[in-house]
Amino acid sequence: MARFTDKVVLITGGNSGMGRAVAERVAAEGGAVVLGARRKDEGEQAVAAIRAAGGTALFVPTDVTVEAEVAALVSAAVDEFGRLDAAFNNAGGARAFGAVASLDTDAWQADVALNLGGVFYALKYEVPAFWPPAAAASSTTPATSGWSVCPPWRRTSRPSTAWSV
Repeated sequence: MARFTDKVVLITGGNSGMGRAVAERVAAEGGAVVLGARRKDEGEQAVAAIRAAGGTALFVPTDVTVEAEVAALVSAAVDEFGRLDAAFNNAGGARAFGAVASLDTDAWQADVALNLGGVFYALKYEVPAFWPPAAAASSTTPATSGWSVCPPWRRTSRPSTAWSV
């Protein structure tokens, strides 16, 4: 099946985990993937594996909390492939762990910048780049658990910051 033939898909957090799995699947189904992530070595390894399997991939080192880097990621996709058809805004994580009353404020702010700000920056630059506009798609990975289902010692800011998107 080649559902992504001639499509260009940008994936933040595409160097590992779910992002890499999606990148590999899109490439296997004929799409060109543009991966953005902070860990350069893992990003380059992901691209090498996709290319070795016959896929088309580009890696752009990107910290989604830095607006200029997200703008450069989207620009690189359009410059390299001439268009952007879809995006999977998958980059995210958690630094703030514990009950709300004991959360470190700086860690909370970092999580907000990553999980909310990163998606905002991505959409800010992806939406104008989508082509054709009516056929483009964007998906964002929400957290898989909320505050109420986690025991206090396992709670993080990831669910609340990700679901706020």
